[in-house]
Amino acid sequence: MRTVLFILDFDGTIIPSSRIEKLCRRIFKKIGLSRPPNICLALSEIVDFFGFLFKIKKVVAHKNIHNLVKENNFPIGILTDRSLFSLCQYLEVLGIDIKNLAFVQTRKSLLNFFIYSEKEVFVSQKTKPDKEVFENLLCFVKKNGLKKNNVVFVDDLAEARALAKNFGLQAMDPIDLPA
Repeated sequence: MRTVLFILDFDGTIIPSSRIEKLCRRIFKKIGLSRPPNICLALSEIVDFFGFLFKIKKVVAHKNIHNLVKENNFPIGILTDRSLFSLCQYLEVLGIDIKNLAFVQTRKSLLNFFIYSEKEVFVSQKTKPDKEVFENLLCFVKKNGLKKNNVVFVDDLAEARALAKNFGLQAMDPIDLPA
């Protein structure tokens, strides 16, 4: 199988997950919830918002992913639970132009009103691993004449990778990508 498109998660894949996100995942997993409620994402975004007001200058991307995105030998896309506002702020610090990405999907958020992008961005009301999150990606794949089995979805969450596989996509853990 020839890969023609890599779709990357952001937190835990391109950059390490935030402490708030990790804490929320642990707490809610202990009480039996498969994923944290949206309030945890909102808290994380508030922290990001204030962090960027004070101009965070450096974000460290995972080396293997950073090389993959920078070399860009094939199309790269991002499917994230972050808001467009938050994603754009991080991409700017990482030196990645959103216009160079083949596919971008973010989560619906009030913060999205504070950012403008010339790039077509898909927005989802749901978060991973909800199956509705993959609908825009599957439409994009079909519209662009791609085969699902030539698309690799990279995510640190096993549940999201399993769902991608159920839709016929290849799926990888970011730690399995070559450095």
